[in-house]
Amino acid sequence: MKIFNFIFSIIIVLIFWSCQSTLETDEGNHFSLEGTEWKLAGMVDAQTGVLKELEPKDCDECYTLNFDTDSTAFGISIANYLGVKLRPIFQFNVMTEIYDSYIGDAAFFYQSIQSLISYELNKNELKFYYNDNKNYLLFKPL
Repeated sequence: MKIFNFIFSIIIVLIFWSCQSTLETDEGNHFSLEGTEWKLAGMVDAQTGVLKELEPKDCDECYTLNFDTDSTAFGISIANYLGVKLRPIFQFNVMTEIYDSYIGDAAFFYQSIQSLISYELNKNELKFYYNDNKNYLLFKPL
């Protein structure tokens, strides 16, 4: 089963690498995500602006995304590998099946990424909206 997960992850990586594009910011300026790294600041209530940081807070690698192109990224939650494709079709996938949802606040993270509907990007924030745009995952550049 581990070999199947590894091969599946490699296939996903190759598919993601084949799609490159330039993203536009809110201001209409071109902004390259390629080579950038982002870390989850927390889950935000879009109406109140209240930010909830996720545990474990002392984990530098947890909840990070590394963009290898302008529209594709790979990262890690706590123990699972993640894949993100912003264009042409928006996707945010858990690429491995290590059950870390009992560690820290990973269960909240997984619940939110299962219902992501859109994203918004500017130079200092990457927001992934869920719950009918009432909440979003806020990523900040490292």
